[in-house]
Amino acid sequence: MTDWNNGRGWGQISYDQGVGLSSNVAMALTEQRMGAKTWQRYIRNFGFLKSTKSGLPQENLGMMQFRYPFEQANTSFGQAIATTPLQMLQAYTAIAGDGTMLKPHVVSKLLIQIHKSCL
Repeated sequence: MTDWNNGRGWGQISYDQGVGLSSNVAMALTEQRMGAKTWQRYIRNFGFLKSTKSGLPQENLGMMQFRYPFEQANTSFGQAIATTPLQMLQAYTAIAGDGTMLKPHVVSKLLIQIHKSCL
């Protein structure tokens, strides 16, 4: 597997550079080193392929092709897996929240009261 980079690839780069450059090869190596079962567990623990319980009717759960090693590697860089925007948002909360994942909620309206103070 090689990275595209306008047909040139990246050449010899470190793993850290690969992550920084969003290298498909670096991500596929990450999946391989973790192993398919551990990688799949991480996918599910981040809330992918299951309901966010946001309250939206008929919420799509997403899908993943994971039968063959090349499909497993493809999930590591966003191919062979389909997620919903709410699943992505929920996963980002775990990253932004230092490991604490928040559940997204859909609301019909937001009421804001503005208080004016008198001096």
